[in-house]
Amino acid sequence: SSSLDYSFCDLTEMSDIFDEEPRAGKSKDRTKTRPKWPATSLKLNNNALSSYDNMIDVFNAIIWDISAITLLDLSFNGLSTISSDLQCLPNLGVLYMHGNVISSINEIKNLRSLPHLVSVSLHGNPIERQKGYRLFIVSSLPKVRNIDFVTVTNAEREESEYWRRVRCPKRLAKALE
Repeated sequence: SSSLDYSFCDLTEMSDIFDEEPRAGKSKDRTKTRPKWPATSLKLNNNALSSYDNMIDVFNAIIWDISAITLLDLSFNGLSTISSDLQCLPNLGVLYMHGNVISSINEIKNLRSLPHLVSVSLHGNPIERQKGYRLFIVSSLPKVRNIDFVTVTNAEREESEYWRRVRCPKRLAKALE
């Protein structure tokens, strides 16, 4: 798989990508006949991104086929939400969003439209401190096998079902519907 790496580029908005060259990697062989990069992973970690403005347009401008993206790393930025625009990446299997400022657990619902998502990292965000954080994610995203780099166990799946039916706070139950 080929990786397009814009980590540590001091990006403050998605369109700043146009002013940067990706870090060294397999995809570095862009030619004039191929104005876009063939990539299956996109790394935008360790920047200063605080919004998803123009994300789809930027991705389409730099990547041959954005539906081929299977890994997206948005960790260590200033993102406070999980954009519903991520659904433009239908084959996304791994999403790193740890070390941001996501404070509403209801943002998880924006990941439900990603049928191939099997691994998500959200630790280091304020939502991690909410009671039932991990159980909520397991209940919301039943296909996810890893949360915060830890495997989801069968016992957690069973507990999340019980939690969902019996213990889930009403404010979160509405988000699970």
